[in-house]
Amino acid sequence: MKSSPPYLRTKGISLVEIVVASAIVVAISLAAISAVRLYAKFGFSNLKKVQAVYLAEEGLEVMRHLRDQSWAGNIAGLSAGAPYYLRLSGGVWQIIATEELIGEFRRTVVMENVYRRNSDKNIVAQSSPEPKTLDAGTKKAVISVYFSGSGSPLGLQGYIANLWNN
Repeated sequence: MKSSPPYLRTKGISLVEIVVASAIVVAISLAAISAVRLYAKFGFSNLKKVQAVYLAEEGLEVMRHLRDQSWAGNIAGLSAGAPYYLRLSGGVWQIIATEELIGEFRRTVVMENVYRRNSDKNIVAQSSPEPKTLDAGTKKAVISVYFSGSGSPLGLQGYIANLWNN
């Protein structure tokens, strides 16, 4: 009988094969762990942004609610360009001048004057060279939400008009 060559007679795995297989398993494990950490980092970062947008949206809704209660008492007397803060106290919303933190978030409300072009009554910037008139019955509300880790605030803006003449 003819015997088979020695390389066909070896049984089991060599040490080199074990080292290569282990290196492949370690590389795949490290890649998976890195991917999970990156996903968690971006997921938590995005969570703060979503919360900030909700707080800004709530701020704009609160300003509309306060407008509906009393334009003269809540909105008309606010100074343009000054930062204000919103506080819910005893189920009643208030506009206050002292900073109010909501967890790690800080929400500011800045009211801006609104100007209308004389020719067609469309809203124009204060810096517009066209003839314009201050609209005392409309204010622009700029809601900004600041939180740690954000380079710039997230926010919304909208026009608040004295719809009810109150």
